Amino acid sequence: MRALRKYGWVGAAVALAVACSDDTGPSEDELVGTWNATKLEFVAPGVAVDAIAFGATMQLVLGSNGTYTVTLGFPGEGTETETGTWSASEDVLTLSGSDGDMQFDMSLSGNTLTLTGADGEFDVDDDGVDDPVTVNVTLVKQ
Repeated sequence: MRALRKYGWVGAAVALAVACSDDTGPSEDELVGTWNATKLEFVAPGVAVDAIAFGATMQLVLGSNGTYTVTLGFPGEGTETETGTWSASEDVLTLSGSDGDMQFDMSLSGNTLTLTGADGEFDVDDDGVDDPVTVNVTLVKQ
């Protein structure tokens, strides 16, 4: 679970119901499905780390029942899974799990979902201490 906490994926105490997106954003039908990350970026002042470039894997499954599963794999650390609920508005995707909410600005272009601007924690300078970061993710629908 250590790696999940780094990324802020361990979710919220509050479960959110799925809210249908309005006319200017992706529909629920467009969001539901399995998404594989091509970029998982953690940004802190003066540094950005793309975990995918270092061999990490991430899969996000958004269920039609308002639940999500994130599976993260890190070289040398194995795979971890996080579950919770998700909701979407016109341009915001919220993932809610046991540690809180992660709110991303989102855009959908074809089969590419771009999520940006969520607050999280990650040890970007590899000093053993998690740093506050902004999390950006690019995913492709399977």
